[in-house]
Amino acid sequence: MMGRPEGQPGAQSRRPAPADPCAMVLFGATGDLTNRLVVPALYNLARTNVLPAQFSLIGVARADQTTQSWRDQLRAALQRFVDRTPDAKPIDDRVWQRLADTLVYVQGDLTTPDLYNRLRASIEATARDHGTRGNAIFYLAVADRLFGTLVEQLGRAKLLD
Repeated sequence: MMGRPEGQPGAQSRRPAPADPCAMVLFGATGDLTNRLVVPALYNLARTNVLPAQFSLIGVARADQTTQSWRDQLRAALQRFVDRTPDAKPIDDRVWQRLADTLVYVQGDLTTPDLYNRLRASIEATARDHGTRGNAIFYLAVADRLFGTLVEQLGRAKLLD
């Protein structure tokens, strides 16, 4: 016998459990996909307490930015997203600050080993500072022609072990 669909009387609503501690490494961190989809999704996960407390987002891109300027860019992009969404609630500054405090930016060229050495240092720092336990997932929001190079460099740097 099948259960009742969500929203009907007697239906049980199950709240998803937060994910395990982890750092999300986002290649292409200054691009459109990050601004329009990834950050609003992470903000909503944080707002609904589904994003783990032991989380960090490490953004990787070529753009010459600092962590703070990247945070500011993402906050502005989130505001544009909210402004275009009918019936959206205003950004909760406490939720945003909690998420923003986890954001780290690493600038570099995806084809150079130096970037991956600095990325390793960032992953280790987030394990220490945000309790991510060294767990990392890699999100490739870059042109498909860069996938092979990026994965090879991750392997060479032993970041996939």
